[in-house]
Amino acid sequence: MNNQKYGQYLILIIFLAFLIRLLGINQQINEDELHWQYSAAEKDWFGTIMRNSPLSIYALNTLTTLIGTEIWAIRLTFIIAGIATIWITSKLAKEQYGHKIALIAAGLLAIHPLHILASLQAAYEGSFLTLLFVLTIYCLRIYVKSKKEKWIYLTGIFFGLAILSKTSAILLIPPIILIYLLLETKKTNAIINTCKTTAIGCFVFITAFAIPSIITKSPALINVITQLLSQKDAVRTSIVPLILQYAHAIIWIGPIFLIFPIIAIINKKTDKLNLIAVSYTILFYLLAIRESTPPMERYLMILLPSLSILTASGLIKVFDSKNAKRLITITIITAILSIIILTLLNIQQSITIPFYPKTEYLNSVLNLNWDFLMPITGSSGPIGFYVNFLVITTTFISTITLFIISCITKNAQTKKTLICIIFGISIAYTLFFAQEYLISGTQPDINNTTQQIIDYVNSNNLTTPIYYFRNYALFYQFDKKYFYNKQTKIPDFDYFDINSYDAKKLKNLRKIATEQILNNQFITISFQDDTVEKSKELENKIKKQGGTIIMIDFPELSKKGRLWQTIKTCKQIKTFEDKGKPIGRVFDCGEKTKITV
Repeated sequence: MNNQKYGQYLILIIFLAFLIRLLGINQQINEDELHWQYSAAEKDWFGTIMRNSPLSIYALNTLTTLIGTEIWAIRLTFIIAGIATIWITSKLAKEQYGHKIALIAAGLLAIHPLHILASLQAAYEGSFLTLLFVLTIYCLRIYVKSKKEKWIYLTGIFFGLAILSKTSAILLIPPIILIYLLLETKKTNAIINTCKTTAIGCFVFITAFAIPSIITKSPALINVITQLLSQKDAVRTSIVPLILQYAHAIIWIGPIFLIFPIIAIINKKTDKLNLIAVSYTILFYLLAIRESTPPMERYLMILLPSLSILTASGLIKVFDSKNAKRLITITIITAILSIIILTLLNIQQSITIPFYPKTEYLNSVLNLNWDFLMPITGSSGPIGFYVNFLVITTTFISTITLFIISCITKNAQTKKTLICIIFGISIAYTLFFAQEYLISGTQPDINNTTQQIIDYVNSNNLTTPIYYFRNYALFYQFDKKYFYNKQTKIPDFDYFDINSYDAKKLKNLRKIATEQILNNQFITISFQDDTVEKSKELENKIKKQGGTIIMIDFPELSKKGRLWQTIKTCKQIKTFEDKGKPIGRVFDCGEKTKITV
């Protein structure tokens, strides 16, 4: 394949990727994204509101200055970063393996649901950090290949920009650079160049963020540093929630990025750089993340470029053969049949398990009660979709079983046929998962139902205050009649006054900065738990103030729990259904309500 054809195919893939992501550009805003929107509206250039390095904020504020701060404009910033990641991943794969693998890798990223989520979600890991991560290792690869010094400087610059995307990059990227250079160059040169890239990166971080933060008296730099250091003191309180979060991440990844990188390693069709990047990053997050229930899929987004390249290299040996047409036909037929089966499994009526306690999911899995709907949520909020657990188990069990058989069999043609069937099932799962996330083809459309509730709130005079259950960020879309901004001035931060570093003062500064977006007519009900304490808290508020409860019942709240017992004492005045399932509810609690539970 010549460069002209490669360029044409790549443009088509990128155009397809952009169209796919446009389907989700107006998805409902989630909790974290509310702060992004507020940061853009306030032009908070140095991250007083957002507690992290500001490169994403620089890009967001620049674009939204030109086109406004609507949610589609905020998402467009991250879509651009996602599309750029596909392009640079293809360039890296082309340098490592050639045109075919480059196009396959780009195509896999274009349709992969986790990369679609990464491109649509206003967050750090999946968009700008991933883009800068792959740019850094791309420049490193070119340096090793060409031995031209300018590529080491570019490696350092992109590493610095990666730190500006998220400070964890300072612990994540230099070890990868060092390990790769030690394997590919002389030991002395490897150490010197690693130190050089690290120094350049830190210089970029200091000049682009630390110094402006000090000049503008923003506490942003201290916020970033304290957040980075806070992980060391956190304790994993329970292994069960952590296991469930890793399982949730693997469900997003799918068998395509789980099995085929292993096939690439077995076939020795791997580049050291991708293997080092994947291995070290997984090890880093296993050791570094200390929360008991982290959203692990967002931490794995940084691996998607390397996983797509490894997957493509694992596939190429199968399809570069005399029987390529037959094998492609087998793959297509398998994919079509698999999509039909997965769709039929997902449209059947199945039970839903309340989101809390999460151990109920583990109990059902261990008891082989697999016919239940599993809520699949994004890494920053509860907006998401349902997938029947049978879809997940059918896909993973069949592909892993076939993979084990392919490893045992000695017949080369049988092995290739099995791998093609695995690929067909994996592609079907990938496409099915992506369409459920974007348009909810078989299960209730949570996004659309949420919009119906927003329209209802905006077209009716509801009793205030308004209590919102699940996603308080939707307040952003309520009419001005519910809007009240305190306009509290954020106090100055003095870097030369040791008292400014007091933990309580820093916490108060962040509280003032972020809570300006809320108002005295809007009260959130915790998403985190269904406890007696939360129920009593809501009960007391309703007794004193009355009001309206707006509820997005996704993931489903336990109807036996105390919180639901409190909520249902108010009068349900509206229900919103999709595909026969009640998703949205509105309760009128009056001016004051006497509650007896």
